[in-house]
Amino acid sequence: MTLVVLDINEDKEKTSQVITIINELIPKIKEVLNEEFIFNFDKFDCFESVKKAKVIYAKMLEDENHYKLKSITNLIIKGLIEGNILSKDNIKYLNISEEYSDGELIYTIKFHTTLLNLKYLNKALKAENKPADKKEFDASDILNCIKDIKFPECQIDKINLCAMREDQISGKYEVVHCFNLL
Repeated sequence: MTLVVLDINEDKEKTSQVITIINELIPKIKEVLNEEFIFNFDKFDCFESVKKAKVIYAKMLEDENHYKLKSITNLIIKGLIEGNILSKDNIKYLNISEEYSDGELIYTIKFHTTLLNLKYLNKALKAENKPADKKEFDASDILNCIKDIKFPECQIDKINLCAMREDQISGKYEVVHCFNLL
């Protein structure tokens, strides 16, 4: 699950700063977690309209653990702003929302796990020499087929700082640094 996206891929100094900032936040993050952290997903949805979808995702259930994750994300975003890694311009570009709670500015994102991203589907189709120019799709049938699927509980036991490029072996985001939370 993505907490925040940063463009620091090749900037070793910025990467080092982010690692330092998050390391300093780990005690506060563990305090928020207080114990093992398990969350559930609620339903499937699209970022764009269902008829013109680009991404299908599983939305996190808004329970007590959702609010813990929201608090952790807020800590990290505020730390990155104070460390001059994120700016107000970045926040709007990265779809980070600002809201006020008890007079305090809180930064939030839409917690989700991506199930299908058209960008990667096109990439896979292209690799198989198939037409790969889809800009959007009607997700109605897919959402109808998967609506009753239940995700198992998920545990967060670490935060990975990842490069926005694929690991050549696994095909997943390349982990630059891992922060253990247990």
